Amino acid sequence: MHHLKGKFRHGHHLVVIFLYSLVATFFCYPLLSHVGSRILNRDNLLLNWIISWNMHALTTHPLQLLNANIFYPHHQVLLYSDLLLTQSIMALPIYAITHNTIATYNILIFLFYILAAYGAYLLALHYTHHRYAAFIAGLIFGFSTYRIISFHHFQNLSIIFIPFAVLCLQKYIEQWKRSMLIIFTLLFAAQALASWYNGAFLGFLTLYLLAANMKTIRTRLQTHCKSLFIDIAIAGTLFLLLIGPFAYAYMQFNHQEHSAFSIHEVIGYSADLGGYLIPSPYSYPQYLVSWVGLHKERWLENINFLGFAPLLLFIYAIYQRKKLQKESRIFSIYGVGVILFIILSMGPALHLFDQTLKIPLPFFAIQSIPAFQFIRAPSRMAIIVLLCLSIVVAYTIRSIHIKRPVVRYIVALLLPFSILFDAYDTNMANQVVSHVECPAIYDAVRTNPDIQSLVELPFYADPFETVHYIFNSRCHWKPIFNGYSGYLPPDYHFSESVISNFPDNTSIDYLELLGITHVVLHADALPNNGGKMLEQISQQPRVEILHTNNDSDEQKTIIVAIEPDTSEVKSTLLYASDLGSYEYQNPSISLEKNNVLQQSSIGGRTFDGITSTNITGGQVTYSHISTSQQHQLHIALQGQGVQENDIVRAIVTLLDGTVVNTKDIHLQDIFEWKNIAIDIPENVTELNLQLQLLPHEFTDRVVLNSLLIYTN
Repeated sequence: MHHLKGKFRHGHHLVVIFLYSLVATFFCYPLLSHVGSRILNRDNLLLNWIISWNMHALTTHPLQLLNANIFYPHHQVLLYSDLLLTQSIMALPIYAITHNTIATYNILIFLFYILAAYGAYLLALHYTHHRYAAFIAGLIFGFSTYRIISFHHFQNLSIIFIPFAVLCLQKYIEQWKRSMLIIFTLLFAAQALASWYNGAFLGFLTLYLLAANMKTIRTRLQTHCKSLFIDIAIAGTLFLLLIGPFAYAYMQFNHQEHSAFSIHEVIGYSADLGGYLIPSPYSYPQYLVSWVGLHKERWLENINFLGFAPLLLFIYAIYQRKKLQKESRIFSIYGVGVILFIILSMGPALHLFDQTLKIPLPFFAIQSIPAFQFIRAPSRMAIIVLLCLSIVVAYTIRSIHIKRPVVRYIVALLLPFSILFDAYDTNMANQVVSHVECPAIYDAVRTNPDIQSLVELPFYADPFETVHYIFNSRCHWKPIFNGYSGYLPPDYHFSESVISNFPDNTSIDYLELLGITHVVLHADALPNNGGKMLEQISQQPRVEILHTNNDSDEQKTIIVAIEPDTSEVKSTLLYASDLGSYEYQNPSISLEKNNVLQQSSIGGRTFDGITSTNITGGQVTYSHISTSQQHQLHIALQGQGVQENDIVRAIVTLLDGTVVNTKDIHLQDIFEWKNIAIDIPENVTELNLQLQLLPHEFTDRVVLNSLLIYTN
């Protein structure tokens, strides 16, 4: 293979880019063949929405970037997932040409494969000065199994800055040119704003490479200490200016919402050694592995197969390590890096072939640092494993000398074929959604100025089931209550229990308090094509059917307007909670609407006068409720698992503890929301209310939702 070193002459970079483009075209063909009307399913619908929203916000109201149009009326909801800001900026010129968000998204995927492979090629070429070896390194980093499976994770495709950043860092260590450090900083910031995960992983790799080159750095400190500190100060300041505002916003959000992932969840999304050694269940080599009796069941975030040829070359490199170490210490650095980052990707505990052993690993210490508790899937560190492996393989190929030309050329052709064969995903075509366009119903949403905000029904407890609502919101950009992301507002599931009973009075009250003006009802997704709900809508004076779309090519979809409550007596939401005897959740309501006078949420926060609210198993206490000029409190209850003789005891007390009213509320027939009025004394301005769930007999699955409402 050594003689292939000089085969590429002038313009070899264009040749390499062309070859990578051919490979990317092969893998991306299901999307590129209908570039403007096909998209991969699942999370890609959400990720396409993020890119689309970012482009919309950046070109219309950039200061409102974080206040995306989902999970209304919550704010800064873009922080619930990766920002994808770098990709969105890259997408702007593509969108300016295509005027199609789906085409823009698919072209980005295509370019990311090419650029990732080319970046690894440049890095390997810098180290080995061997073009064929560098070409294979690019294939491994750009098109191995993990990269092709990442079709479903747009963030994992967006790692194009990592090899370029490492190349600039290496050149800085070698040449100490400030320009290289500045470019590295820009690339690092771009990677962080593309994906916090991969930005953190690049940070881990940077620290490792700096530690591995500490001898060179110490020498530099002895001779040019001042200039080195100036370089670091410039780079650090630039980095903070670029990512500081967004990093601060995420840190504030994580602190306020307590959104850090638990160690048990991190363990579930950690890599398994078998995932690196056993082919993907969606690949052709898997059939061979199954035939010989090897199998693996746990594939969640574990399709990290390195490929048969790279694995064999890595084993050969270990066997020849003494020889390769003499040629370059870089080989040793990246060889150790392969092992190190495989271990880190396994998360807090050792994972061996579907078994989690009680053996702590280094990532356990990393996960204990608050700044890194946003990392839920350590297994995605496989991208750093691939980069290290590609460099090791490049050095290994450079060291192999095959004398017979015929054998040399055959091996040179079979090696890339093996890498691509291992990576091919036989299931990719099944994940493609075709003929994607904006449904006609959303034209009515977009063009009607009266539609200020909306909720789409049916409203599922699993938000993934409604990801198409978020995807289609790019057709109108009106605020929608629905949402899907890596994080859910604490009140999401509680709201589902209320809104799903539309169009009863409680759900309409709740929607009006949220500021929702319209409901988009997908009738065909409901039992009996929504016949029962449509009948209820026709009998409900507080709603009106505004528009019906019943085209033969689309589902029957209806826009329902919520008529404003013009009566003198209006309901105002004070508080919402889950009140369970043995099983309950603690959602919170966090609205900022003028007509919501008082409310509170669990977790220590208070709003507008309710200074304390305590919840324990079976009871909830509302304190310091303002009741000026009120004669009744209204409580709405809805539950599951309750027995016929179960009751909720409502105890109204003055602030000094004096009981002024007690009422037992029988819980039969509360599978739908039930409104109960409780009299309160006249001339009382503040009081406390305690709700106690008193089950008739022991049950381990009681969930009771309550809405505290008063009238004004």
